Amino acid sequence: FFFFFFFTPGMMMVRGSILLIVVVVAAILFVEPSLAQELNCTIDDYTATYTACRADNKRDLVYYLNLPVLCSVGGFVPPYKYNLSCNLACDEGYYLPMGETQCAQCSPGSYSRGGALLFSQFYDWPSSGLMFNTYCLAGLRDPVRASCPGWQLEGAYMMSGNVTDSQASVLELNTIIVSSIAHVHFTYRVDAERNYDFFYFEVDGVIVLPKTSFTLTYVDFRANLTAGYHTLRWIYAKDVSLSGGEDAAFIDMIEVSGTRFADDACTPCHRGTATEKYGSEKCDDCPLNTYADSENMTSCKPCPTGTYSFEGSPSCLPRLACTEKDFDFNHTKCEGPKPGTQLLQYHWLEPIICDPSNSNSVHLPPAEPLACGPCDSGFYRDERTYQCVACASGSYTDGKGTNNDGFTTCTSCNAGQAAIKEFNITNFDAWMPNSDTGCAGKCGSPGWRLRGDFIDSGVGHGLNVDVWFSFDVELYQPGTLSFQYFLNCSLCKLTFSTEGPNGNLNGSIANAYAILGRNVDVTLDLPMGRTTLFFNFNKQSTTFDSSEEKRRNDLVRLNYIFVDGVEDGGASSCTPCSQGSVANQGAYMCTNCTAGFQSNAESTNCVACPPGQFSSVSGLPCRLCGEGTVPTADRTSCTLNCTYTLPGTSSTFDFSPLSQPSFYTPPIVISDHTYLLSVCNQVPAKNTTCYDDEGKPLVTSSCQITPDGYGIDLGNLLAYAPLADYADSVTGLDMIYTGGLAGCARFYNKTDVPRQTVIHFLCDTTAGKGIPVPKGALENKMCVYEFEWRSLYACPECSMDDVEEVYGPCVYGKRQIHYYWADNPTQCHDGIKLPPTRVVNCTITTLTCPAGMYVKDDGGNASDEETCVACPGGTFSLGGGLRIDNWNNGGSGDDGNGNNNNNQLPPGFNHINTCTGGQVCSQWRVAPDGRSLLSGVGSSALGATYTFNLPGTVKFHYQVYISQSGSFGFFIDGVIRLYEGAQKIMTQPREFFFDVEAGVHNFKWSFFSGRLDSPNALDFEGAYLYDIEFMGLDSADAQCTPCAPGWVSSSNSSSCRQCPANTYANGRHTYCIQCSAIDANSYSMPGSEVCLPRPTCSDEDYYLVYGDCTMNGDGTLSRSASYTRKMPSICLDGPLAYRPPAPAETQCAPCPDGLYRDGAQCKICADGTYVDPSSPVSDPPCKAPEGDHYLYKELAYFTTDGDNHWSAEWQTGCHGDGCFNSSGWRIRESCIESSDHLDGRVDSWVSLYIQIDASTYTTEASVHFLYDVDQTGPQNNGLFFLIDEVPHMLISTTSGEQTFPLNVGAHSLKWIAHKEAGGGSTVSARVRSIRIRGSVRGPSFASVCPAGTSTAQKTSSDVYNCALCPPGTFSAVSGASECTRCPAGTFASSQGSTGCEPCPAGTYTEGEGAAYCITNCSFTLRGGQVVDLSRLDSSSSAGSVSDSDHNTYYISPCEMTYCNPTFNPNADKKTHVCINTLGGDVLDGGSLLASVEQYNNTE
Repeated sequence: FFFFFFFTPGMMMVRGSILLIVVVVAAILFVEPSLAQELNCTIDDYTATYTACRADNKRDLVYYLNLPVLCSVGGFVPPYKYNLSCNLACDEGYYLPMGETQCAQCSPGSYSRGGALLFSQFYDWPSSGLMFNTYCLAGLRDPVRASCPGWQLEGAYMMSGNVTDSQASVLELNTIIVSSIAHVHFTYRVDAERNYDFFYFEVDGVIVLPKTSFTLTYVDFRANLTAGYHTLRWIYAKDVSLSGGEDAAFIDMIEVSGTRFADDACTPCHRGTATEKYGSEKCDDCPLNTYADSENMTSCKPCPTGTYSFEGSPSCLPRLACTEKDFDFNHTKCEGPKPGTQLLQYHWLEPIICDPSNSNSVHLPPAEPLACGPCDSGFYRDERTYQCVACASGSYTDGKGTNNDGFTTCTSCNAGQAAIKEFNITNFDAWMPNSDTGCAGKCGSPGWRLRGDFIDSGVGHGLNVDVWFSFDVELYQPGTLSFQYFLNCSLCKLTFSTEGPNGNLNGSIANAYAILGRNVDVTLDLPMGRTTLFFNFNKQSTTFDSSEEKRRNDLVRLNYIFVDGVEDGGASSCTPCSQGSVANQGAYMCTNCTAGFQSNAESTNCVACPPGQFSSVSGLPCRLCGEGTVPTADRTSCTLNCTYTLPGTSSTFDFSPLSQPSFYTPPIVISDHTYLLSVCNQVPAKNTTCYDDEGKPLVTSSCQITPDGYGIDLGNLLAYAPLADYADSVTGLDMIYTGGLAGCARFYNKTDVPRQTVIHFLCDTTAGKGIPVPKGALENKMCVYEFEWRSLYACPECSMDDVEEVYGPCVYGKRQIHYYWADNPTQCHDGIKLPPTRVVNCTITTLTCPAGMYVKDDGGNASDEETCVACPGGTFSLGGGLRIDNWNNGGSGDDGNGNNNNNQLPPGFNHINTCTGGQVCSQWRVAPDGRSLLSGVGSSALGATYTFNLPGTVKFHYQVYISQSGSFGFFIDGVIRLYEGAQKIMTQPREFFFDVEAGVHNFKWSFFSGRLDSPNALDFEGAYLYDIEFMGLDSADAQCTPCAPGWVSSSNSSSCRQCPANTYANGRHTYCIQCSAIDANSYSMPGSEVCLPRPTCSDEDYYLVYGDCTMNGDGTLSRSASYTRKMPSICLDGPLAYRPPAPAETQCAPCPDGLYRDGAQCKICADGTYVDPSSPVSDPPCKAPEGDHYLYKELAYFTTDGDNHWSAEWQTGCHGDGCFNSSGWRIRESCIESSDHLDGRVDSWVSLYIQIDASTYTTEASVHFLYDVDQTGPQNNGLFFLIDEVPHMLISTTSGEQTFPLNVGAHSLKWIAHKEAGGGSTVSARVRSIRIRGSVRGPSFASVCPAGTSTAQKTSSDVYNCALCPPGTFSAVSGASECTRCPAGTFASSQGSTGCEPCPAGTYTEGEGAAYCITNCSFTLRGGQVVDLSRLDSSSSAGSVSDSDHNTYYISPCEMTYCNPTFNPNADKKTHVCINTLGGDVLDGGSLLASVEQYNNTE
């Protein structure tokens, strides 16, 4: 059964006791009765614990029964202890017994860390104490989690796991420090790509262990912690590319102190360890040949006879019979007499793990006398000491030549050669001078061993061992190190590193080698100066290794070590001096030629660099200066010439404005590396900005600064080259810096290549000076660093190649030639100015050339024969006409001299001033897409004058947006030929053409805006003009017109065709180029002149789509939910792209209002009934309305996310260049959305066709909807709403809701999302909760009969109406049972009135219930005069009048009459004024005499 206990506030103070009672009682209930009677509980059946510390820093000691309960309480409950201090601290080796206030010493066999928590066994994550969390980040500065395993436990250690490029593996610990004296202590090792991938440690986001790429062995680190909450993070982070070494970080111990003041108990010694002391802070590893086979050992047991053990062993292993593998040898020093002898001595390997007393054991061989071996090359044996001595400087020996006594001799080197001193160590009988060896970890040998022909790392090693060997060398010149190793251990590796002259391990060489089972040769470069060479054998075992065979054989062997350029070495040969260095007879090194000079090989003299070449560093051969540069006078460098002309062109670039006073550009930071670029600056030799790892300044034009603060030369020799890897339409130049620090050997057939930097200068006249940015991933090609720099000064200086001639028509023997910039915006700067318009002679051609051909102008020379010539590809002709479809070619844009000619028009066009006093007016302007003209704000007019030598036509396309009182008109010679009035919104252009006679004609396009008061009004009105064409100007064209960018044509063309999506053309092309041919990850819109990079897909590129609701086999309902890519789709899938969730089943949406669910379907109640929300769900919840209620129908769309299909009454579409692949609006969750549109003008529309019911006169029909609009760019980006093509809501750039009344009949409702062209121009519109009240179809809703109706005359069969109060009556409240007659002196002229109006002055009623007021037509004016109008009745001929539109007005001022008594005398309402229209309609012109006013003739 269940036991419940409820607390009251007054009982909370003793909650500990109450909780104990609950536990005890509940436990007893489940104890076997017989067992409970046999055993009484003792203290051992309880576990003690502390309560949480309270605000007064006190806590209580409480107990709970161990489960399962196997005893009877029997009245025994351990006593609680209250108000114990929380901050009683105990030192290491001491603990605080539960409930006590004094510290106690740990007993032998146990230890205490004084409250510190230790994690050193890496088999499972701790379940208490240190609670770690591990995860990966997408980058150092990116909080987004990445997919990787994080840190991994490996038994004896943990490692950072498998981390890919641009990721960081994080080990995190959140802990609370209670002590004021605390620390975190750990040991780590890292082996990663040097200077690029790092391990580091943070406390609360602050780096306290600097970023490190390599350590030779495990390193201790300790950081103090303050009291309070801390986040500790161990991080291994990788940059954007490449890996090195083991590509990992390792940790084999973490300790955090201060998390508690004292240990509650001491920790038993682990197996293999023991301590016999009281108050131990740690347990010691068992020494050799001892073991500890259980926990809590106070001392280690000696191994039984015939067995052995290594340090820290939990057991002993049997000693086997000794073999040849168990002993070693060494050579004694060589001694006389000639030719010299030495002893070969044998000894058992330490530690001895075999049994020499075993009868099957081999015996140690006796010492053997041997002849002394040959000295290493470069050394000879001294006749006095019999020791090997280096040859004197400038001489050599290869060890092969001997004198008569058998000793080698040294020979002097010739001029042009040098005897390079070296160590070539193949005899390992004795340790080299200044050498050292040692071991850390579970070592079997104390260090490396001499083995005669080789050295090895020793044997018997256990877990996590580092065995190192080092020796010092002094290099008098940069040298080479070579060695050969043999690795015989699958879990091991050999690490080599150097500590260079600056003492920086990471700044020097550090490499790891782990090729197993064969001899491997390694060669590395060494710097000049004193260097320590480190060889480290690392055995990274995950578990304790008890295999005798493996521990005997796990080792690495060095077979030889070679170092040249060493001070104490000897030469083995004469080395010819290379180009750039010289040597005299007997030299031990080649001397470098100074900068600006070089030498031939094996030479003794240096000569100056030849013309066109330079040498910037001593000792290097001369090399050619880069393209566009020349050597300086001293030939030590090349001039930084900042002007360059592309060969074979007139394109001259001048980068001098980009020079920086501080030599370098502002820093560019990428993945913790900083990049500095110098353009047009000579970096000084002593610059303090960029220096190498030795602190020496780098004279480089491209510098990479590593996280450690030192620089890397990425290129110092300038060269110019044509822009590479870009579309032909992109103007610019490549600036290339070569000769940087060599590297990347692993990517170039194991040969290092010099780093180089490429700056792609891209012409952008709007960018000013601009700044450089990385081009994609910075090292797309290894050791090649690419940047993009968009700048005005990346454009060439303007020349005649940038100018285009446009021929005017031939008029009276003269033709004007106009000059325009060929590109807009211009792709040049400064340089020449546009030539002025010039006039040349011409003759009106008599030759007729068809479209696609032109006639060459004869320059006025009638004797020249005229011929028709086909237009070349990329151009077109109309055959004697003019078409303007690219207004940018009309001269708009920058004139190359900083002057903006945005309203400069083609020849023949002009702006017409239409302003009068107080008006707002402006000029027509080029639209952002360059393909059309846009009218100005207020009143604007555009004119054109052309001479037609033949009868012809004028044709153009137009599109207007007019709201209230605006208008658009087109005039020819002052006569209007086209007119568009108010309330006109076009979603696509319309065409207009008109025939004209030969002669001079004036054309005018005029737009008058109804919004003249504010040029910045959000209610956008305007007109667009496209493709203006004049035909008949001549019988033939005098030149062909170039195709606009993004358009192409073949030869003999009459027009150009637009390039489709994902292709481009940059002008005068015969075909469109696929974007994929330039970059597989690029795209373009139709009519593009460039391709753009596709962005990586994100969650913004997808939207959720629901399927239909379905009934499942188990009777439940569900629908599918999946993510669909938005259209148009331009984003790029890839490893970093967003991946939407997989399709899944989810709950069905609720039915919209007015519908009820029947299985998987939402249904409408039958006519005359409606959904009653109070009805049970199991029954169809439909009912008839109450007597004082009526029904109305309402269509609802997109009120829930259940709408997932367009129904038949909906249509959608899109017009404009920015539509791309979009077909219009789309359905989203609970709304419709205007899709995503790219650069270009867009009108995206959606329309709904509805029918308003004529029979439901009670319902006030309307449309209601909610909307949201997000837009950037021009203010006229936004949302239109039209009813029957008449605008009702103009541009709105916010959120809101709208309601509009609807008349009886059919209607078209249209929403239009409008977007202008241009960069940064966007619009996104969403419409939801669309409700059509009063529709012919749809669900019914009940409502109380409104005011103006009554239920008395309501018929039971007509549930969709209430009875309207007849004229003369009213009802002021809803649900009225009857209508009230109007009081005397008031009237109600129409049915459905909610109140009565008083009769105006001079009128009256004949009693109650009047539908109108009457008059005797006698009025008293303000001055007292009486006017009698009674004789002006409807029979008077003066009572009718007609207007200019032939509408007739019948006026009866005194008596009301019927307007149309012939057709319906009973239904027609009486009135004072009747209007008979020209179309036959009869209208009420006014039934209420409202006022009489007096006018003065003088006013």
